Amino acid sequence: MNKISLLLSCVFINTSLLAHEHVAIGTSWTNPSQLVVDGPVTTDTTYLPSGETFSAQDAPHFPGGYFVGLLTFTTEIGTAILKALDITSGYNPQVELISVDGPEGALFSFWERYSIAPTWSRMTGWRQTTTDRPSFSVALNADGHIHGRAFTTDRPGAYTVVFRINNILFSSADYRITFKAVSPPPLSIRMKDGNVVISFRKRTPSSLSHPGFSYDIETKQNLTDDKWSFIETRPNDLSHPLDATSEIIEAIVPINNSRGFFRIIEYY
Repeated sequence: MNKISLLLSCVFINTSLLAHEHVAIGTSWTNPSQLVVDGPVTTDTTYLPSGETFSAQDAPHFPGGYFVGLLTFTTEIGTAILKALDITSGYNPQVELISVDGPEGALFSFWERYSIAPTWSRMTGWRQTTTDRPSFSVALNADGHIHGRAFTTDRPGAYTVVFRINNILFSSADYRITFKAVSPPPLSIRMKDGNVVISFRKRTPSSLSHPGFSYDIETKQNLTDDKWSFIETRPNDLSHPLDATSEIIEAIVPINNSRGFFRIIEYY
């Protein structure tokens, strides 16, 4: 049996394989001059450590260090309550921030695609004024379906955010959504028959339309560098990613060294 001289359990987030949710913007089927918004009323954001990969394709420069999630505002999806907009006809709705509520002293930020820093940030308790109107365009370079736009907070908790969608040709519509910045599930580690057994309780996503959280496990032999390696495990012990289909997730990790550090990677 290998003896573990030092074992560190830590829970981090990895969203390089993340899913994202859509917010559809269009006109009412019954009133063509009325803008309508159709999207989730709640969404989860998960903590990404500094230096970790977020989305190599859509947000390759995101530095980490925030609770983060993606929302794709789109004019290209019709739903039961709205008709998609034709942006080639000059329809380009603007999404304005109206208010931010949440943990006292916390910061809510929007990151444009490929940004290395927040495009704009506002503290909880903020309200829109005539001289302070942060916003972004739904369409970008004639594309009404932009991936890679991130929304972040710097603290865990629930943030209620109100957006207003405007277009010069239509009346506006408000969209209220709660961003739930969730800390990772507690991690338990024990030794059994020379292996490490890692277990944790799965979490249920806030949005019923989201498929849920998935998990990886990484390891390193020391903490002198930032390199973590994905664990190749025995068949049937752990898949990649580890799908949280059971209430309690348990993975058996063989130990090949006298010392090991481990972290569980959660992504949404």
